Amino acid sequence: MKNLTILILLFLTVSGCKKDPVIETPTTIEILSIKEAIEWLNRQSDTSAILKKYKNDFSNAKSISLENGNRIVIPISGQPVYQNIRQGYRQISVHRNTENNNIEAKFLEIIPDAIYFQGKQRVSNSDFTGRIQEFDLNYKLIKGSVYSQGKQIGEIRPSTKDEISGLKNGELRPLSGLFEQGSSSSAHGKIARARMIETCAWYQTTYVDAEGVFTVYSEQICEYSWYDDGGGGYNDGGINNNPPTGEPHGGGGGSSNSDPGPPEPSNLPGENNNNVDPKKMVECFSNVKTEGAAFQVKILVVEPLPGTYFNVGPNSFGHTAIQLTKVNGSQSVTQVLGFYPTGTGLNKLVSKSTIKDNSDIEYTMDASFFTDAESFQKILNYVSNPPKGYHYTEFNCAGFVYAAAKAGNLDVPDPTTTLGFSGPGGAGIGMTPAGWGSALRRQMDANPNNKNISEGGGRAPASKGECK
Repeated sequence: MKNLTILILLFLTVSGCKKDPVIETPTTIEILSIKEAIEWLNRQSDTSAILKKYKNDFSNAKSISLENGNRIVIPISGQPVYQNIRQGYRQISVHRNTENNNIEAKFLEIIPDAIYFQGKQRVSNSDFTGRIQEFDLNYKLIKGSVYSQGKQIGEIRPSTKDEISGLKNGELRPLSGLFEQGSSSSAHGKIARARMIETCAWYQTTYVDAEGVFTVYSEQICEYSWYDDGGGGYNDGGINNNPPTGEPHGGGGGSSNSDPGPPEPSNLPGENNNNVDPKKMVECFSNVKTEGAAFQVKILVVEPLPGTYFNVGPNSFGHTAIQLTKVNGSQSVTQVLGFYPTGTGLNKLVSKSTIKDNSDIEYTMDASFFTDAESFQKILNYVSNPPKGYHYTEFNCAGFVYAAAKAGNLDVPDPTTTLGFSGPGGAGIGMTPAGWGSALRRQMDANPNNKNISEGGGRAPASKGECK
């Protein structure tokens, strides 16, 4: 297992004795050439087995200008596994130390927030949202940063052995040590790049780095207003600034394929099911006598990564469906319906909408509600005339089911959740399947005797189908 340590910054104190003022001459950083960087990396490859694996990629190096000097960036293959899916991309970054002009290098894993990356289809310096992990040349995690809208909002450090004791895979657990209100430094000694006006807490979680090593690390989550000192921002220097095209890119000799793009917004649960006419699906309920009937509404949730708040996971964005049942004696009708985009590929994100038959869909959580004829009819009226547009964050399957349930005055929790990270201007919010899962679990925690909510999962029954 990797050695896990807390990075500590030592502060130097200045003695109180009076001295003549000393005017320091700013260090002039030599521009690092691609040739110098590659020669230096070749020498380091003799002692770094990890670096040696990527020697063939050194010819893809390009130079990126910085405010003080430059850095040489080499795109390399491999993706970390975060939230149980492969995402992000990697670089070797070479630069001169600003204090002594010595050449240094590190591995970078850049993990854009999945929803930000899918929506923009590119990484932009001005609004980068995501995580950047820094590793030494033996691929030991050194530190990292959390960005929102181009500003650094938090930090990442390795967890200590004491902190990881009892940690469950994927769990975020509060750690001791908080930012004091109005302070620019944490109890762990790291200096913030912008003054934070609220309190920040350290949490610890896990992921698998691009070398396949299970890594436990601590992450600082912040919500605050900003006093920006101008030192924030992430400069990717053109790497992955455009969607992958398969065209080579590079600089200073050689080329490489484009870095991995955002995870495909594909394989939405139930997306290959048949489209149906919602009016014809609703018409079937008129075949069951209303007087003396029983009415049930069931909300079915397919979480992206079951049991977590992640909005993206092995089940893509997840899905939320509505199951409607009317029973009177031996007569019954059940319809299971879902709200989907009509677009394919990237056009799924924003497109016209359609209703699909969600028969037999496998779900991870469900909530059942019994209601009366009037409320049930209001839900049918809404479902039979669904909104015409689909937007992956503004109005999706989760929003559709919530709106249908509220049309019938059902006491359902609000599935609104945070999208991406909190930062300057606040965090994005939206209704998502993960939000449904979290909201239902909060209801369960608040009322343990509530038997209408289950996280055991299951498979939806077959729908009746369309009626003329």
